Amino acid sequence: MIINMQIVPEGHSTLTGTTNLESVKADLPTFLEEISYNAEIDRMEANAYVHVTFKGIFELQCSRCLNDFPWTVNSDFSLIIKERIASCSVQSDSDGVDFYYDNRHEQIDISPAFFDEIMLSVPLKPLCSESCEGIDINGLKNVSLGNDEKLLENKTIDPRWDALKKLKK
Repeated sequence: MIINMQIVPEGHSTLTGTTNLESVKADLPTFLEEISYNAEIDRMEANAYVHVTFKGIFELQCSRCLNDFPWTVNSDFSLIIKERIASCSVQSDSDGVDFYYDNRHEQIDISPAFFDEIMLSVPLKPLCSESCEGIDINGLKNVSLGNDEKLLENKTIDPRWDALKKLKK
């Protein structure tokens, strides 16, 4: 999502629309539809305070059954945009500024803020449902669970571990 600070008026304004987050899309889960957003912008002189709420539907893969399923994220974030003063080459980030702009670069891509919020809300082990039982291996042929007699017979043990067998007895 790009905010053009040249056209954002002084005071309160609202931006509503959809975005496909082109600059970070490759690093996100697959979109099932574009992200819809509502951005409330309060601009006071060269500073802008932005609060964004958004909703998106992504496709994730279940950690148990490996099937794809739709996953909805509803979230929000706030950020501060400030004008970079040309006389200061390095500015302190102590004031919590998230993005800077100047008179040559007034378009700000806030897609990285969307990316951070989306990736923080994606579960580490996504499940299609809490009752997912995983992959059904009963109908599969040629599946080895690793406890076949032939596999156990052919398994050679390093002779250096023989001393541990004595402890077992």
